[in-house]
Amino acid sequence: QNVTGWKVELARQLKIDPGKVRIVSPFIGGAFGSKGPMTPRTAIVAVAAKRLGRPVRCVTSRMQAFGTQTYRAETRHHIRIGAGKDGRITAFAHEGWEVTSRPDAYVVGGTS
Repeated sequence: QNVTGWKVELARQLKIDPGKVRIVSPFIGGAFGSKGPMTPRTAIVAVAAKRLGRPVRCVTSRMQAFGTQTYRAETRHHIRIGAGKDGRITAFAHEGWEVTSRPDAYVVGGTS
């Protein structure tokens, strides 16, 4: 996902010509969980791979992922449902609040 965007951004971070950057993405996913955008660690891994002359992978635990991935905005929800005696829903209210990303104008969409 977004291989061309990664190529351009990585070239910018490394201050090199995008034509000298090769992005290999054997698996295409939906980028669920804010793992699609590039972080500064991507450039660090790329430099390490270049210096070692072999592929390098950055692996993090679930807890470390909160500090190594892009920011995942907080959402809060207040849901109210009303139903009649027969169990049919007669009223529904959903209030939602969310913050945006710190570095990007990113919206989770959890309150849409």
